[in-house]
This record gives sequence, structure tokens and C-alpha cells, in this order.
Amino acid sequence: MYLPHGIPSHNTINRIFERICPLQFSKCLYNHSHHISEFVAKKQINIIDGKVLCGTRTSESKNSGLCIVSAWASEYHLTLGQVVVDKKVMKKWLFLPY
Repeated sequence: MYLPHGIPSHNTINRIFERICPLQFSKCLYNHSHHISEFVAKKQINIIDGKVLCGTRTSESKNSGLCIVSAWASEYHLTLGQVVVDKKVMKKWLFLPY
């Protein structure tokens, strides 16, 4: 994307989002996602990845933190979905056959 005056300021981006109709935007995003998912469904999900996000640990427990499992279609550089899981469950998810 060519931006002759540089990256827009946060004020400009805010003005754009203020003018977008949330319902119409939701419909467009849903339709776009649906078409992408149909296309990618024909391909194989080839990466399942689990991470504990930095900075999400609570002071109560050394082993706490927000755990996320992601499914990727690396051929398209596309994240297909992310799920927040319990840390104990995450270990099981990473070894499920897909």
C-alpha cells in the first residue's frame, strides 16, 4: 500500500472507524471470512502451535499465564483460529493428530 504522506495518525484512524457502520462492517467481515475458510478448508492445516503469552503471569503463581493454541495454514501465512486453553490441556492439544 502506497501512503504518500506516511502512516496515518491514530486520530485519522479513529475518524475512519467512527464512520464505519458496525453492522455493515460485521457482515462484510463475516462474508470475507467465510470465503477464506471455504478456500483454506480444501488445504491442510499444517501447523498447530501453543504459546504462553508474555506478561500474563499473575503474581500468585509462577506457572500461571494465558495459554493460546493456534492453527495455521503456513502456505497462505494465515492464522485459522486461536483458542485460550488451560495450561494442562495445552500439552495434550499439541500432540493430537490432525
